[in-house]
Amino acid sequence: MSPLQISTLFTALVAALWLFRNWAISYAMKRRRVLSSADYGLMEEGAPKVSVLVAAKDEEENIEACLKSLLNQAYPSFEIIAINDRSTDQTLPILRRLEKEAQGRLRILNIDSLPEGWFAKNNAMWRGTRLATGEYVCMIDADCRQTSSKVLSTAVQHAQAYNADLLTIFPRLESRTLWDRLLQPACAGLLFTWFPTNKVNKRHNNVAYANGQFMLMRRSAYDEIGGHERVRTQVNEDIHMARLIKEHNLRLRVVENADLTVARMYHTLGELFHGWSRIFYGALGSVPKLAVSISSIVFLTMLPWISLLVALIGCIEAPAGQKEPWVVAACGWGAVVVLMQVAALRLYRVFKVRWPYSLGYVFAATVLLAILCNAVLKVLGLSVTTWRGTTYLGGRVLPNVEGAPSNR
Repeated sequence: MSPLQISTLFTALVAALWLFRNWAISYAMKRRRVLSSADYGLMEEGAPKVSVLVAAKDEEENIEACLKSLLNQAYPSFEIIAINDRSTDQTLPILRRLEKEAQGRLRILNIDSLPEGWFAKNNAMWRGTRLATGEYVCMIDADCRQTSSKVLSTAVQHAQAYNADLLTIFPRLESRTLWDRLLQPACAGLLFTWFPTNKVNKRHNNVAYANGQFMLMRRSAYDEIGGHERVRTQVNEDIHMARLIKEHNLRLRVVENADLTVARMYHTLGELFHGWSRIFYGALGSVPKLAVSISSIVFLTMLPWISLLVALIGCIEAPAGQKEPWVVAACGWGAVVVLMQVAALRLYRVFKVRWPYSLGYVFAATVLLAILCNAVLKVLGLSVTTWRGTTYLGGRVLPNVEGAPSNR
């Protein structure tokens, strides 16, 4: 085969992969389940009691809005337990004030030290469950805000309708900065490629995923899988708990939401970079999986743009009579880039990001590539993870650097 034929076949292969991705997006969208406050009514007296747990480490910016949105829930039987995990900012004073205002509906648990052999959030949540008295335990992150008074009613009824032992509601991501709008859809899109919702929701499929920003779990299921003790040294404890749910033949369900809960995960590019590095490190957890992700970005996203640029330069610089191969290459790679941008446009639309930001998808993919490489270093034990003032290396806490600046 001639070099032109080989190049054309390779271009066709990449184009076919992007056609498949567009089909996969269409397939996922047709089966997409978006939970809304209009789906269920309010629950009445006799509803199962829900213990809501919120762990807070230096969350002075978020904790008040989070807890007020929970105190506003129109649910007949629930308790809120807020766990202050060694905060050094104004988190604890804010919690104490809210506790007084809540008139018995909010309990505060204060943690002064991190025991050996535990990661911070896992210890905080485990300590909170020791106080919980509900039939359901609802674990919510402090950066997650409920936007409806029917969240608990809707979540419990949806879990009951599908007999779910663990229900995750994906928060809608608030995107306020350029970095949010460019990078969050690309990062989340790759994560969902590994954990497609339709497979997660199949009981006998071993793909398991949960999002710790909102998890509703039967207390009996929590105890059966061993709770946070089983995942005490895991960075992404939510995903590992989801795997344990499936290993115990219990029911796992994940669902998007329209108007129930929102979260703003990161505030700066640095926080976003380190935060998603931690997520991919914990979620994928192996060099082979991360290598596959890196390879897909290089060959499916970066290579088409580079090839198109080279082909266009060839069209300009090649002597007359020798331009045809370059024109063919430019047309082929141009078609690939169009297919890529169509897929990016649809992906960004899923995350409620306006279409012009999808034009920066190749830049987002480049940053994502760096994030994944950083995650590889974490898997290999060559890079630490600093999260909310506590630094981790592999399965260990490094106490000598506790209190270091947080990467959120």
